[in-house]
Amino acid sequence: MYKLKEFYNKIPPFFKNKYFVTSIIFLIWINFLNDDPPYELIQNLKEKKNIEKKIQLTEKKNNNLKAKLNELDTNIEALEKYARENFQMTKEGETLIIIKEKPQDKKHNKNSNNSVIKIFIISAVLLILIIVLMFLIKKYKRK
Repeated sequence: MYKLKEFYNKIPPFFKNKYFVTSIIFLIWINFLNDDPPYELIQNLKEKKNIEKKIQLTEKKNNNLKAKLNELDTNIEALEKYARENFQMTKEGETLIIIKEKPQDKKHNKNSNNSVIKIFIISAVLLILIIVLMFLIKKYKRK
């Protein structure tokens, strides 16, 4: 029991503060013990936005294809033009010349998955802010 008291007395008083201890417990709970940690929520929100964008693009493509299909069903000249462009069909006596374009280099957009690291950095910054505030509160209480 004496060793426990001795150990307790060696702990700086700041770490015995109830606000500090509560803040540490809160940050640990939110980041590690919660069913839905913040980094998973952020990843899910990003995934949701990406899926919503894909849905919108697919709906636009679907509407464009419906309009094109309607035009091809009603306009014979458009059907002939489509057949010539996409299936290289020609009339008798015509010569087909195909000009291929050089493929352009696509820049790959590097999406780093650093959201987990960002959450931990934010948590560390918040913890540091809490510590600084605790020191300031303690300093002004003494005056």
